[in-house]
Amino acid sequence: MFSLFTQRVVLRAITPNAIAIGRAIPASKFSPVTRTFLTTAHVAFPAAKTTSRAAASKPSAAKKAPAKKALAKAPVKAAKKPAKKPVKRVAAKKKPAPKKKAAAKRKPKSPGRITLKDLKQKPASGEELIQFSKGAATHWKSLSDEEKQVYIEEAKEWNAKATKEREEYFTKVDPRILRAINVQRRSKGLPRVRAPKASEGDRRPMTAFFQYLKEFRAARSAPADLEGRAKTTWYSSQAAAAWRDMSEAHKKPYYDAYVKDMKAYEATHST
Repeated sequence: MFSLFTQRVVLRAITPNAIAIGRAIPASKFSPVTRTFLTTAHVAFPAAKTTSRAAASKPSAAKKAPAKKALAKAPVKAAKKPAKKPVKRVAAKKKPAPKKKAAAKRKPKSPGRITLKDLKQKPASGEELIQFSKGAATHWKSLSDEEKQVYIEEAKEWNAKATKEREEYFTKVDPRILRAINVQRRSKGLPRVRAPKASEGDRRPMTAFFQYLKEFRAARSAPADLEGRAKTTWYSSQAAAAWRDMSEAHKKPYYDAYVKDMKAYEATHST
């Protein structure tokens, strides 16, 4: 290494063209050789290349490939819905209709009819039936009182049994069955099947008004030209009008009688 003195003085003399050379070098790129003792040394760097970088070539726009003609798409078939399976309709179960019971057919028999079982079989035709009935009547008249008494007792026994069975039937029979039977009988022109009337002791007591109606019918007479239902309607309408006009004091005896009879009925028919 040269000393600082040598670098500053000797080198300047050795290089006479230093100034000329320094002029040729652009000032912006020249590092000064002379500097004070207080500054640090600067090293001269070679001049930068003046050649500018080749302008970056612009990337050529990528050529778009010509759009291919869109192929005609085949029409998309609508997806077929799966055919619905026929739903089997389950018929609602009908409530089993109550079995129809035959109406009680036992009717009271007379002693004369009882004798028919001892005669020959029933006739097949209507003409034979007439002759058979005449013969049965003649046969009955020819019997003595002792012989008739046998049939009378048998008829009583048979009728008592038939009456009991009839009452039991109407006690247990379903009202719907009885209505169905009567509908069929009415379509055939036959009379309705009616429940036997309750005995006097089994009937419910009459209400206060019906007790008054009973007295009203006994005390008055309907017009002579009225019969059947028209006569009954007249009594009912007249008694109802008179009952409405009565004071509570006049009605009280009828109400009291009804309450008394009802208590007695409930005492004997309590379950």
